[in-house]
Amino acid sequence: MEEQMEETISLQEIFTLLKKKAVLILSMFFIGIGISALITFMVITPKYSATSQLIATSQSKDNTNANTDSINSNLMMILNNSYFDFKPSETA
Repeated sequence: MEEQMEETISLQEIFTLLKKKAVLILSMFFIGIGISALITFMVITPKYSATSQLIATSQSKDNTNANTDSINSNLMMILNNSYFDFKPSETA
C-alpha cells in the first residue's frame, strides 16, 4: 500500500522563500512592464482618435440675449472655417 505523506509549510517558510527570490520576482515584474510598454507604444497602432476645437466669440456689451444676426454670423464663420486656422491634434 502507498503511504500518503502530508507536508505542512509555515508562513515563515513562505516569507523566507519570497525574501530569497525577491530580486528575481521584482526583475521579472519590471521586465514584463517594459515588454508590455514597448509593445503598446511601438507595435500596436491606435484605434481611436479624438479632435477638439475651441471657438472664442466676443461677448455682447449689453446683457440681453444674443440676436439672430450675431448667431448667424458666428455660425457662418465656423462653417466656412474662416474664423481660425485649426491645428489638428495628435491621435490619442
